[in-house]
Amino acid sequence: MMTFLRKWPLQDTLCLLCSVLKSNFPPQTLSAMLSLTLTASLIYFFSGFIQGLTGFGNALIAVPLLLLYMPLQPAVVTTVLMSVVMNIQLAFKYKKYVDWQITRPLILAMPLGVALGSYFLGSVSPEILEQLLALFLLAYVVYSSSGRGKSFELKSPIWKYLVGIGGGLTTSIFAAAGPFLIVYLNLIGCKRDTFKGILAICFVFVTSVTAMSYLFTGLVTTTVLSLAAVCLPVQLFGAWAGASLSKFVSDRYFKVIVMLLLCAMGLSIFIRIHLSAMSQFLGLS
Repeated sequence: MMTFLRKWPLQDTLCLLCSVLKSNFPPQTLSAMLSLTLTASLIYFFSGFIQGLTGFGNALIAVPLLLLYMPLQPAVVTTVLMSVVMNIQLAFKYKKYVDWQITRPLILAMPLGVALGSYFLGSVSPEILEQLLALFLLAYVVYSSSGRGKSFELKSPIWKYLVGIGGGLTTSIFAAAGPFLIVYLNLIGCKRDTFKGILAICFVFVTSVTAMSYLFTGLVTTTVLSLAAVCLPVQLFGAWAGASLSKFVSDRYFKVIVMLLLCAMGLSIFIRIHLSAMSQFLGLS
């Protein structure tokens, strides 16, 4: 990992990222552009750190923060493309713990969810999708904090397919397959390594399928590919740092921090949307 990062052309990377952002977003001053460049790098470093630490949370951290600085579509597509690489690494690490009787139905159902999500992402207004994302984050935080994770038994095989569809849908729209899968695996009482192994395999599959879906629907542009290539080393370094630290810090403590951050992100999206609507109303009146 460190050898790869040392060989990465830092100056060319920064120049490419600046040109990518400049071509995608409204013209800004040089100082503001450099600030945006550093912000995007820090966001992906932090999301990679959380992913390496807990095994999930990359997209749930990155996308809401990126929405503060860029439109939903490039934020989601770029995050999905970068997630493929990290998920492959985790899948190799935990593949021997995977329970394929659970994993196989999840994987088989995910393409349907991805197709539905790609349709909604290209046809529904960004404001509606952002509100759905905020609701999704807050609902997940409330459920995770309720302490009722094992109050229900989901023995019917249909639940695996429904969860798979849900995982594909949220991946395609929000770049986050994790929450539905995490809740389900907690409900059926998966052990820690099996939990991480199933998540890793599902994440590899669904992010790969989603990336191909974006490619066929024209959502993967040269700009998105360039941005993903530039930010990937930063995110991989964050994931490496998080995985290294996870040996010394309890997962439970950091999951509490993640839940608090997700709650703050969901609320921030709602506040930003309503403040924007209020300012437009006052401007018209």
